[in-house]
Amino acid sequence: MKRILILVTVFIIFAGCEAKGGFRDQAYIMKAEKTLVRIRNTLQEYKLDHGAYPGNGVDLGKVLEPYFVKEIVHDGDNIPPLSMEVMSGVNTIDQVQGVILEFKKRLFYAESSFAAPYLPHVFALDSALSCYRLELTKLEECKVSPPLPHLAKIDTMIQQIDLEKLAEDIERNIKVKAADVVSAFQSFREAVEGFNPDEEVQNLLAEIEKGVEAYRKDSIPEDMKDPDEFVDKIIKHKKFKKKKIIKETGEELKHALVALRYARKQRDLPDFIKDMKRRIPKSFELLKEYIEKKRDSAKRAALVVMAQERLRKIKPLIDLYKKENGTLPTGDLSAALSSCKGWEELTSLFAGAPVLEETENGYIVRARVNNPEKTEIMIWVERVNEWDKLISESFSWGPVYETIDSTRTFFVKARAQDSYHTLLGIRPQIVKKEEE
Repeated sequence: MKRILILVTVFIIFAGCEAKGGFRDQAYIMKAEKTLVRIRNTLQEYKLDHGAYPGNGVDLGKVLEPYFVKEIVHDGDNIPPLSMEVMSGVNTIDQVQGVILEFKKRLFYAESSFAAPYLPHVFALDSALSCYRLELTKLEECKVSPPLPHLAKIDTMIQQIDLEKLAEDIERNIKVKAADVVSAFQSFREAVEGFNPDEEVQNLLAEIEKGVEAYRKDSIPEDMKDPDEFVDKIIKHKKFKKKKIIKETGEELKHALVALRYARKQRDLPDFIKDMKRRIPKSFELLKEYIEKKRDSAKRAALVVMAQERLRKIKPLIDLYKKENGTLPTGDLSAALSSCKGWEELTSLFAGAPVLEETENGYIVRARVNNPEKTEIMIWVERVNEWDKLISESFSWGPVYETIDSTRTFFVKARAQDSYHTLLGIRPQIVKKEEE
């Protein structure tokens, strides 16, 4: 039964698509209507630019051509492989730096005695890798300590760690910190009880004791509130506001609790170090290969890629020149554009001024990079007229443009590509004035 229902549904959908006036015809009509709306909006834009709509008898495609031209900027064939080389270098640096930053972050949560030997090497590595990245993304020169010796030292120290002993030391430290919490709580309770606490304070002490006991047993319920909260309530209680010993012993208890939590967080350190024992050597080999075999080439590629980006940024200046003068600035562009803001910075990576050459459907701008090879770079701006494609895909006839007064109105009609070649039309939108 279910299969029959599915087959019937499929048949209905298929019939609806194929039949005259069905889904497919509706789609054709909607597409034609959408294109007519775009033509209407473009005619509104034309009126803003020229003060009136086009007159009767015009070739609508030619009149509206500037509004349907799309410019596509192409790079030279030599740029994609160079961009990939730069991207590969950046990815390598990011991959190694990601491991180092993860290690550095974990060190901040480790005991200071454990972290201290690593931190100078980690900071030096992070600085060097950041600089290596800027070589490729900003063309900045690096004057940093070579990173490989620092990474090698970290690897040596990590490989020497006895993970079993590290885990034992962590558990031993947790027990010590737990004993400190118990001792601090006893001192705090004695101080509080010395002032004959009322029932409210006694209840708060009971809550603290419950939390301390949970910490001592190393069995903390998920819904248990931190004892610190109850310690603060006692310290701030009106009866103890001016009692120095309450505040001092209370703060000591809070510090002991923080230290215990901190110690408990070290339990995942052996697993983390085990992972680093695997990842640090791989990072070393990756960085070594980049520095010894790829870095110089990546820096040369980065210069060309950056110069290409600068060449692309000249296009808005060319567009502005054309808008103001009606023509393209052909030949040596410095003659036409050198007065533009930022021109010197844009051309600082070029060996000479960029040159513009017009083509049948756009233009090409060429320049040479200021490197030993004087590498040639270019952008090809291709103008693509979308009008013909849009019309052929939307209408079976038309569009036909008419106007009785080009300063006020127009009418555009066309036939959709549906089975009935439905006649459609559009005119300017009428904006109704609000009644006073």
